[in-house]
Amino acid sequence: MTEKYGTARQRCASEFDKRPLSGTSLCPFKGPNIAIVPVRYALDRSRYDPAPEALKPLARAGKWARLPPLKSRTYTLRQLYDGYVYVYDETAGTLHEYLYTASDAHLARITWTQAHLGQDERSGAANAQPFLLYPRNHVLHIAYAPLQWTWRICEHMRSNAVGRSQWMKRLDLGSYCITMNEPDTLPLAQLASAVADIDPCKVNEDLRFSDSALPSSQPPFNRQDGSSPWVPLGADVHWLGSVEDKDSSLLIALDAPLSILEDLGMQLLADQAAYQSWLSQHEHKLRMASTVSQLCGVSDDTASLPESVRDDPALRQQYLLDVEAYFRERLIDQASLAGSASTSSFSLVSEIKSARMHRELIQRYGKVPEDQLQAWQDRKKWRREVDLKAARQHIMQQQPEHDRLLRQVQNTQADIKQWAIQIGLEPLRLHCDTGNPKHLLLLQNSFEELLSILTQSQGANEWLADQEQNASTLFGTLRYGFSPALKEALQAEADKLLNGFNDLTNLATRLGELNTVLNHPDFADTAWMKALQQPARDTFNTLRELARGAGKQTAEAILMAWLPIDSQRAMGKRKDLPALLRSLLIGLVLGNAPQRLVIDARIGSEVRTWHANWNRLNANLRTLYSHWNSPQERGQRKHLSSLLQQERDRLRAHELKLPLIIDFQDNQYARLLRDKIHDFFHSGKDIAKHWNAEARRWVQQTGLHGSGIAWGVIMLNFINTALVWEEVSRDGQLNNKDLVKVGYSLGYTLNLLMAVYVEAPWEVVKNAKPVMINRKNVSILERSAAFWKAQGNTHWSQTVTQLRSRLLVTGAFGIAAAGMEIWDLRDDYKNAKTDEERSAIATKMIGVYIMSTGAAAQVLASTTTIRQLGTATTLVMSGLFSKIIFIGGLIYLLASVILNTIKQDSVGYWLKKCSWSRIQETRYPDTPQGNAEEQRAFYEIQLTPKVLVKSTRERAYMGMADSQMQLQNGAWIQIQFPHAIRRRTILFETSSSTRILPLLPLRPGALPIRESFQENGLFYSIEHWDKIDNQRPVFTYPRLHCPLLPDNEDVIWQTWVPLVPEAVYLEIQIWYPVDSFKPSPEDTGYLYQLEISVNSNSTFDGLLKPQLLMKNTSRSTALPLLIAP
Repeated sequence: MTEKYGTARQRCASEFDKRPLSGTSLCPFKGPNIAIVPVRYALDRSRYDPAPEALKPLARAGKWARLPPLKSRTYTLRQLYDGYVYVYDETAGTLHEYLYTASDAHLARITWTQAHLGQDERSGAANAQPFLLYPRNHVLHIAYAPLQWTWRICEHMRSNAVGRSQWMKRLDLGSYCITMNEPDTLPLAQLASAVADIDPCKVNEDLRFSDSALPSSQPPFNRQDGSSPWVPLGADVHWLGSVEDKDSSLLIALDAPLSILEDLGMQLLADQAAYQSWLSQHEHKLRMASTVSQLCGVSDDTASLPESVRDDPALRQQYLLDVEAYFRERLIDQASLAGSASTSSFSLVSEIKSARMHRELIQRYGKVPEDQLQAWQDRKKWRREVDLKAARQHIMQQQPEHDRLLRQVQNTQADIKQWAIQIGLEPLRLHCDTGNPKHLLLLQNSFEELLSILTQSQGANEWLADQEQNASTLFGTLRYGFSPALKEALQAEADKLLNGFNDLTNLATRLGELNTVLNHPDFADTAWMKALQQPARDTFNTLRELARGAGKQTAEAILMAWLPIDSQRAMGKRKDLPALLRSLLIGLVLGNAPQRLVIDARIGSEVRTWHANWNRLNANLRTLYSHWNSPQERGQRKHLSSLLQQERDRLRAHELKLPLIIDFQDNQYARLLRDKIHDFFHSGKDIAKHWNAEARRWVQQTGLHGSGIAWGVIMLNFINTALVWEEVSRDGQLNNKDLVKVGYSLGYTLNLLMAVYVEAPWEVVKNAKPVMINRKNVSILERSAAFWKAQGNTHWSQTVTQLRSRLLVTGAFGIAAAGMEIWDLRDDYKNAKTDEERSAIATKMIGVYIMSTGAAAQVLASTTTIRQLGTATTLVMSGLFSKIIFIGGLIYLLASVILNTIKQDSVGYWLKKCSWSRIQETRYPDTPQGNAEEQRAFYEIQLTPKVLVKSTRERAYMGMADSQMQLQNGAWIQIQFPHAIRRRTILFETSSSTRILPLLPLRPGALPIRESFQENGLFYSIEHWDKIDNQRPVFTYPRLHCPLLPDNEDVIWQTWVPLVPEAVYLEIQIWYPVDSFKPSPEDTGYLYQLEISVNSNSTFDGLLKPQLLMKNTSRSTALPLLIAP
């Protein structure tokens, strides 16, 4: 496209004047006419342009129109696009029409003839040139329109001075000849420096404005939409060389609001695409980084942050890093001061460093959260699992980018709103006549595209809903053909239709009237339509015509784009039945529905019956809950819970059977859809089960024990054996692994105990002096026990016998214990979930191998021949051998400590698998399914109920005078449920476990507590947590309880259950409704096993899956519990 590159003649003419010199006068305006080149106000290059910095802002020397301030773009001037230019000559009193062609920037006047008068379409353009030419002393009003004005607009502008002043640019040529500085004008010589898509001398094809709604290069041909409009770049010589006198010429900037709106829409689409692309790549990791930093680091609560860092995410993270560095140094200082009292110089240096860091933090930020030190220290076990520094750095890098992209979207939305408000409610501001199909379709297409882009944001949806309710822009009247009068008329009809809706008798008597409104074959013939002024009626007829033809697809798109906003009017704070009906009425026009609407003639009786049944069911539900909350007698709640659930299902099913006041007359589509939903509700299908395909199993915890090598450790090992026995017998049964644990623990105990007994004969051997036999010195171990007995030395005979037997037994116990533990450790190694656990178990096995080698040496020493007994015994009883055994025991002990240290709670295990885990191999897969599972697992942790157990006791007499003791008779149970579960029905199972004698396995308690758990409980506010004593409550019926439970707060379920004195554990299992969140594949819910004691025993963790006595529990057999509605 080279029409605007400039011909050789034009280039020459732009360099040399066409007119002769006129003496010494310096006035440039000597000719009778002035050439006018119209351009338009437009947006300068966007951030997505190939050269976004190459801007041409509005020249400071010009007097420009007051345009709305923008947050995302700047204004410039650009060429007009294909359309029409209208000039009203105030001096001559004439209106001129020009056809503008963007390809060559030529303006061809359409000279009106008698045949053109009264016609909306006029042709016959001729005498095209790239400028307008008017006498130098005339006053003009000039406007640009993308479509040809209808005759109505022409007559309005010709006869209405106010309209011309509002929607056309005034140009006083006489004044310009004096000042050369009229509003919206510049001398034509500044064309290249002022207009963004015009270059000096030669066109530079640089793909500028390629992201504009009107690009400067031809877009690809689209078969569906056809060729798209575009405006080729031009060289200033094309205009400068065409005018008679470039010094007697000017450019004028005209309004083109629709193109600015479309450009902003294109930019918003690009902003949203950039934002969504960023979210798909970084949102999950950023969210997880924020979660990790909140869990493991210093709190970033806004109230605790200095004001200087609150609004800057990068500074906020840097502040938290600095505070944590100070905390680490402070802990080092405390440790050094506690452990190096004699080395005062080192402590002084450390103390000064910590104090200096504190002063620097105060100077830089103004405050240091000293009160968070202990909480931060308590999270060190969690911090060990994640790379907190990397997570914070990721937040510092990505949070600003996230905020920038989001701010871009919000700023562009704000700019669109600004321009929509600037345009207002009058389509004439855009030079469009909504009574003309072409004009209306142009506006509908433009605003439908903008609407579809805006509705992708919730914030914009709220603004659009407000516009639909109280229109101040064309968005609010889009469905109504941009006619406020038509919208008001439909609103009046909707109000009329719904007036007296609650009065069913009135509704029934007005069926004929209302059906006439809904089912009229042609709205245009109704009385309310005839009462409208002609422009509104023309708009309605044009709407109907477009919906049946060229604008059908656009009309349907408009209806679909408004659906999210209409849905808000069906319920909640924005519930608005008249607005919904108004939307329905205009939707019938836009949708061109062939079916007619009708009100059911039986609606009066149907609604009365439905409402009476709804009141009855709702009253029953309230009554049942009141009886459940304050039962009249014991044992009612189990039955009432079942009735409550049944009544809630009945009410829900009844609400789905809401009578349909309005439906299609022939095919009752609304009724069919309602019945389909009702049938699905009663089918019992569980949609949530289809969402469990990608779930993973949770990590299970293992427990290991250690031992020592001294007499005191032997006693501790007995205790350890008892503890192991107690641990493995909690579930009421002993499997092979449990027996192995008890076996190797007991084996180590006996091994160490026998080692003590070996010491006694060894002392005799060490102190025994050799005797002379057959002129040779013979030591005690050089002869057998039988030899010394025959010699009459029974003491030495017994010593040799005891030494051999005790060495054998000691070694045998050691070998047996080591063998069983190696078997157990191999099994633990296979089931270990992390490399750290495997390394600790492998190290522990090394210690066990060393100790087993020592035990084998003891066995070999005890079974050697009599000639080797002395040497072998001396070796196994030597200090070197003891050191080797000590090293093995030390390795075993350290490995056990490390293994116990790396154990975690459910949060720790989640951190070990999260996106910021230190171990790459343990992380959730970096896939959409893995990210979803990571979020689901954390949400499950967040919803974990907190459980507290505290026993109650009573005095019991033992049969003798004044002989009594405190015996356990029950326990208080408090469960804190998160507020997200309120008004939902959870399921639970609970039981107790007892131990008849110490070290024996647990068995189920003699007293069932399921019903007591349900019957004895009440709901309390969160302030009631742990405010219980050790006294059994007295239950009196009826129970009156009306707690004050604030909304959006957690609640406490407090109950009491009876227990036998021997009960040692309470077991609780809780299931949430499947629609609360996606459960794990096992669907075991939350499991708790709490020891019953006089003091409160609580836990926050129900996801570690302890081994319970309760087996084969499921949702189907669990009891329901409605959480405080």
